[in-house]
Amino acid sequence: MPVSLRKILYFDTTGRGGGASTSLRTLLLELDRRVYSPVLVFGDRGNAHRWREEEVYEFSYAGFDNFDFFPAGWNLRWLFHMSRFIAHFPVDAVRTALLLHRIRPALVHINAGQAVTFGLTARLMGYPVVWHVRELVVRNLFGGLLDRLYRFCSRCIIAPSKAVASRLPRCASKLLIIPNGVRIPSPREALEDEFRRAMGIREGDFVVLLLGHKLDLLKGYLFLADVARRLASLDRLFFLLAGHEEDPPVPPYHSFFRRVYRLRSGGRGEKEFIKNRWEDLTKRRKAVFTGYIDPQIAIAASTVVVCPNQAAESFGRTVIEAYAQAKPVIAMDLPALNELVIDDVTGWLLPPDVADWVTLIDSLCRNPEKIRLAAGEALKRSSLYSAALHARRVENLYGSILG
Repeated sequence: MPVSLRKILYFDTTGRGGGASTSLRTLLLELDRRVYSPVLVFGDRGNAHRWREEEVYEFSYAGFDNFDFFPAGWNLRWLFHMSRFIAHFPVDAVRTALLLHRIRPALVHINAGQAVTFGLTARLMGYPVVWHVRELVVRNLFGGLLDRLYRFCSRCIIAPSKAVASRLPRCASKLLIIPNGVRIPSPREALEDEFRRAMGIREGDFVVLLLGHKLDLLKGYLFLADVARRLASLDRLFFLLAGHEEDPPVPPYHSFFRRVYRLRSGGRGEKEFIKNRWEDLTKRRKAVFTGYIDPQIAIAASTVVVCPNQAAESFGRTVIEAYAQAKPVIAMDLPALNELVIDDVTGWLLPPDVADWVTLIDSLCRNPEKIRLAAGEALKRSSLYSAALHARRVENLYGSILG
């Protein structure tokens, strides 16, 4: 390895391919490999095959194996993960220290807010830490502790949006807002045509896409079902509902406990509940659940992308992925979606009122010129979120820290 090449250690809690992992992959594809050499560490096993071109280390990071640690709801689920974190912290810290000593990076880039053990260990060992906080930190006692912890551990904290930054008031002097980047997709007409045929999309259909990594109530699947039911009389209106329909494999170490504390919170029942609410529309071929699908292909097949979220987002990657393919977006007027969507220009921001959504979609179905104009503005806007621009901003940060 050339002497000038700087080793950057990236820590991601899972590497499974959710929003945080996708953003990390986008960064690494644009990273200047003449200057930086990435090493990936995942706190979960079984995901290295997704990163075949990288040097990857995996170990069972028992304190944080999923996102249930946030948002500190003081319920059984959260208390279970907190107790696991406390119990495993000493062992995880030692294993983290040994791994850091083995890799000896020039800088540690943490790709998720949950990695408290990793961040704290790296800081105490003297490594410069860049903490990429991708979650909305809760506004309670636990959130305040996290705010202080990020400030103590990090040389710099990256927030993808103002919404995330606003939750970290004590980190203001170290905080930098760098929006996530997206790569401009290459046309894949054969795959897109095959997808349309498989989904039953006809020529001239007005296709509304709700794109989620998994079927999740907070993504607004139930809200959109109410909207779709009131628009069912429109002949050429079709709804695509994308997202994993299965839960990820459960680690055997705590599978019994997970089954216990999920009895009341949903689990697979949540996905079945969503599908049941759409059952009448799927039977009439007005809507279809796609399962997991390449976002680029699903977006290319759509007319408009919707984000009817029932809670604030930390960023809203779906919006810029839609922009990159000249698709306007209809979004709930919530942070951080309202930072990305320019109302009546690149898309439309609406309140959580079914009647307003029905009126707008009905109007757009009858006014293709309005869609065309918004699509052109969306494509122009996508240049602000290019993967190359994102990577250069992060590299500038690395340079300022490493000298």
